[in-house]
Amino acid sequence: MLGPKCKLGYHRVFNLILWVLYTGMQWKCLPVPRAGDGTAMIHDTTIYKVFAKWSDDGSLDQAFIASVRHLAESMQPCGDCSWWGMF
Repeated sequence: MLGPKCKLGYHRVFNLILWVLYTGMQWKCLPVPRAGDGTAMIHDTTIYKVFAKWSDDGSLDQAFIASVRHLAESMQPCGDCSWWGMF
């Protein structure tokens, strides 16, 4: 039996996961987006399940690397950026 389909895109789910990782907040305290009628658009346990799946299959690592690579490409390299070649 499947629950309701997620109304958020993967980009927003990824950002919610990053928020939890950055702040150290508990999953159940995550401020989830709400629809116009006040209902949650996604449940915190669904976000955790996506996190666990992406962690297990390597998707989270790939998304993080792609995000850092995108940021690196949009920035101009500084004079002494030894980390620049890592991505």
